[in-house]
Amino acid sequence: MLDENVLRERNRMKELVHILRMNVRGAQALGPFFYPQLVHLYMDLLALYQRFSQMVSNAVASAGVIATRSADVKNMRAVKKEALRLVETFFELVDRDPQVLRAAAEQLVEPLTEPVLGDYARSVPDARDAEVLTLYAVIVEHLRPYSNTLTLLVPIIFRSCFNATLEMITTNFEDFPDHRIGLFQLLRAINASCFSALFSLDPNPTTAEQSFQLVINAIVWAFKHTERNVAETGLQTLLELLRNLETSGYAEYFYERYYLFILNDILAVLTDTLHKPGFSLQAQVLMHLFVAARRGQVRLAQPGADERPSATTLAPSEDAIREHLQSLLENAFPNMGPVAVRQVVDGMFAFLDDERLFKQHLRDFLVRTKEFLGGDNTDLYEDDRRSHEALAQRVLAAVPGMQNAIQTADSEEDD
Repeated sequence: MLDENVLRERNRMKELVHILRMNVRGAQALGPFFYPQLVHLYMDLLALYQRFSQMVSNAVASAGVIATRSADVKNMRAVKKEALRLVETFFELVDRDPQVLRAAAEQLVEPLTEPVLGDYARSVPDARDAEVLTLYAVIVEHLRPYSNTLTLLVPIIFRSCFNATLEMITTNFEDFPDHRIGLFQLLRAINASCFSALFSLDPNPTTAEQSFQLVINAIVWAFKHTERNVAETGLQTLLELLRNLETSGYAEYFYERYYLFILNDILAVLTDTLHKPGFSLQAQVLMHLFVAARRGQVRLAQPGADERPSATTLAPSEDAIREHLQSLLENAFPNMGPVAVRQVVDGMFAFLDDERLFKQHLRDFLVRTKEFLGGDNTDLYEDDRRSHEALAQRVLAAVPGMQNAIQTADSEEDD
């Protein structure tokens, strides 16, 4: 039995942090060979985590949320974070040995659920550790070969972490930055490792659909964010999701419900000067949406259909999407006129086989809207700049001694 009075001593907590950090270094050095040591201390580690979780909860219950700022609670959470970091470090390296990976999947994942996920769900926002999100992102990423384990695990993660974290980070754009990053790392890991689990987040089909709607809302919220790294993460997550749809059986279901919703919001950020840095990813998402329409994967309700159409009212709708774009852009940019807008829409579909031409067409369109006149539009040409730099590097690399000479000159200038 762990004596709380002993654990509460600051020196004891610092000792525990030091011991856990030594084990982290051991895990980094040994990789999967650290498994026997981790198994030996695992249940004690989880018991320690639970005890400190309870101590934090008691402090918050006694003094309120302000207790999370006290030195004692910070020390308690430091122990918890090092415990999480130890498990995360091991899982980052465990797939070097497939046999150890299987053993870890069978023996280490399930016992984490109540001590870690349960504590995260019960804690007040200020006492939730972002390391929980990054730990499970790593676990999901490295357990990709064990789809059955992930199919059971992902709904539990979602119920414990997703909605609670989403409420924390969407209150404003500043609070909980580590949780914001961790949540999207987790979402990208789920998307990459067990994509189909996103469509079965609950045994109840209605609840599962509502849960998936939360995922889409989170992605849209992210790419509409004005902070560059958050917006780019949202766009990357969306692009990866769309690519996974190509080889899944969910494309028609997804596009029927979310195609126009996503299309409208992507166009909104594309034509908003606050989101210029995301231009390249925005263009890639648009290309993907339009290619899906061209392939006949997008089936939309025909004019006059009910709000929730039956299967008989749906048909491949490239023409309907073109008309939707025509109407949307005419209303948004009346200065362009119907003929110019029609040229823009036709060009969006004409250049789908050439990403460079497609992006140039979008740049021309943005300039014609007059929203981007007079400003700094260098972000719109970031891809071209990188391509020119890469080409220059290849040219230099082909000339013996030239690249090293230029690097030496650059370093001398820096000195």
